[in-house]
Amino acid sequence: MTQYIVLTSGRSGSNYLIDQLNRHPGVYNYGEVLGEWTLPRKTIGKLLRMGMSYNSYLELFLKSRLVYACVSTYSFLHRLVTLRDPHYIPWRKLSAVGIKDFGINFKDLDIDDFLRTHPDIRVINLYRSNALRRFLSVKMLQQSGVVADEGQLNGAKAPNVKRKVFIDLNTFEQDMHRIEEVVQAQMEMIEGVSEERLLNICFEDLMASEDSKADYAKQVFEFLGVETLPVKSTHKRLSAERLQDMIENYDEVYRYCKGTRFEAYFDK
Repeated sequence: MTQYIVLTSGRSGSNYLIDQLNRHPGVYNYGEVLGEWTLPRKTIGKLLRMGMSYNSYLELFLKSRLVYACVSTYSFLHRLVTLRDPHYIPWRKLSAVGIKDFGINFKDLDIDDFLRTHPDIRVINLYRSNALRRFLSVKMLQQSGVVADEGQLNGAKAPNVKRKVFIDLNTFEQDMHRIEEVVQAQMEMIEGVSEERLLNICFEDLMASEDSKADYAKQVFEFLGVETLPVKSTHKRLSAERLQDMIENYDEVYRYCKGTRFEAYFDK
C-alpha cells in the first residue's frame, strides 16, 4: 500500500485536493493530524502526552489498520448524519493512505526531517507561489470564519463571504514576510527527498483551468500508483479573482508595492 503525505501551507488549495483524493475508491487521506485543534490530536494525540514520539504518532496514521478503521468509520458516520455523501473503503480495498499537514507544523514540532528519514513515504508538495494572494485568502478567512480555500468555497456559503480586504500598509511588509517564511519552511522540508517520491504542484497551475485540474488529478493518481479515474472535487470556484476585486484600498497598496519585490505578485 502506498503511504503519502500532502505537504502544504494554509490557503493553498489543500481542501480541494484532499476532497478529490477522498473521492477515489482506493485512496484515503486523514487530513490534518498535527494541529492541537484537530480531532486526531484531541483523541489519538493523547498518546503523545504518554511519551509517544511525533514520528511514531504520524506512522500510526500511515500504517495502523486499527487507526484507519476507527477514523474512517467515524468519518463515515459523521457524513451519514450530516448528509454529506458518505462512503467507506474497507482496508483490504485501500491502495493509498495518507495525511495532509503544514510544513510549519513539522518545523514547530521539530520533526521537519520526517520526510527525509522515511524513504517509503511519497510526498505531494502543494504550494502557492503568489504570497500576496495567499495573504488575502488568510484575511478573508479571518473576516468570514469560513474554512475553505480562496477560490474553492462551497457554493452555498460563497455569497456570505466578504470579498474585499483592507490592507494595513504599516504592517504589510511584516505580514508578507510571515507568509513567505511559511512557504520557505515547506520548501526546506522537501530538500533531500528523492525525485521519484516527490510530486510538486503549484496552486496557480492546478487551478488555471478545468483541463489543468483534470491533468493534475491524473498525475496525482499515477504518482500514488492507483487507477486514474475522472474524480472531481465538489468545491466550487469563487468569482473574485482580480486583485482589484479583493483589495479594498487597491490603488494605495499598488503604489506602495510598485518598484519593490512585491510588485511581481500583481502580475500573477
